Amino acid sequence: MSVLVLQNRLTNRLQQRAELGLKRTLFPCAPDSDGYVNRLGQRAIDFSSNDYLGLRGNSEIKTEFARAAALFGLGAGASHLLGGHHPEHVRLENALCEWTGRPAAALFSSGFQAALGAFGALAEAGDLVVSDRLAHACLLDGARYAGAKLRRFAHNDVASARGLLDSGASDAVRWLVTESVFSMDGDQAELAALSGLATQSGATLMLDEAHAIGVLGPQGGGLARAVGLDIQTCPVLMLTFGKALGSAGAAILGSTQVIESIINFSRPWIYTTAMPPALAAATTKSVEVARGGDVLREQLAENIARFRLKAHAAGLVLGASETAIQPIFYAEADVVAISGKLMQLGFYVPAVRPPTVPKGAERLRVSLRANHSGVQIDALVNALACLGHVCNVK
Repeated sequence: MSVLVLQNRLTNRLQQRAELGLKRTLFPCAPDSDGYVNRLGQRAIDFSSNDYLGLRGNSEIKTEFARAAALFGLGAGASHLLGGHHPEHVRLENALCEWTGRPAAALFSSGFQAALGAFGALAEAGDLVVSDRLAHACLLDGARYAGAKLRRFAHNDVASARGLLDSGASDAVRWLVTESVFSMDGDQAELAALSGLATQSGATLMLDEAHAIGVLGPQGGGLARAVGLDIQTCPVLMLTFGKALGSAGAAILGSTQVIESIINFSRPWIYTTAMPPALAAATTKSVEVARGGDVLREQLAENIARFRLKAHAAGLVLGASETAIQPIFYAEADVVAISGKLMQLGFYVPAVRPPTVPKGAERLRVSLRANHSGVQIDALVNALACLGHVCNVK
């Protein structure tokens, strides 16, 4: 009987999602190192990838991955504590620590796992977590996983964050949580002001640098480095490797005490097979290339400026983002159709709709890379302009 109840529940939920026109469907999608994607038998220029520096196809990094795989095999074979912690993991941890100015690091298989693992080890029931309303789902779920009291402040509104922090019990451990670059809007956190607020309120600042590491700051060291935050002003730092580093996985960086707490108390870290050593070796090479990638960052900045200039000239309505993530807002009825038409014209730009973004904020999410050419960017803008659907819903 319980099986039938579950089946009916799932059927009803999926039917409701389908009736709203929001049911997600998975299609095979094959990106290549030349910056194209093959989806449903169509090859198109990829404007969806978070591979901001184009490192996914970097020959040095691919060579390092192949070298390490030949030496160490495919997988780590065990969790970190039971024989899976490899010298290649140590090399990657050390490289990340040197890059970000933190003394210790713990590696995870994904950013979502890192958020759950960090909160699970460091926060407790009764803690107050005050998070930006647009922070990534993994940060919100991490707070819930730890049993903390979660409150969300108005996006990038420091006064709103202050009010929520002040509303907590005087003996509660307080957390202030934000992304540095927001994944759907592309704008940057008011990080200096938020850091000052955390210090004033006695809160621990946890920063997700997923879309900033490799792109912003000296040597691509992230927004924390760009605004001069150290381990005292930003005690818990989260990085992911699947964006500008062109790899996969994530890390939490902080004090030795923070990382030892993860090793001892983080169930998502303790009970998961370690990252493949070959992937760790390749990611170490990615860090090296990214740190020395000022030319790539300059090219990315030029591409962002070019896209925004051309888009404004074409009458497209953009968000406020100055980063590689460039949302273009459309009416709900148009956004999927426009994405489909772009695919037919040779451009892969995904539509983003609720529940990923709020209703009324549907958009195309254009993601720019250093290895996009000016010709490709101009062609995309021309295609968007020719479609003739421009609707600012913000």
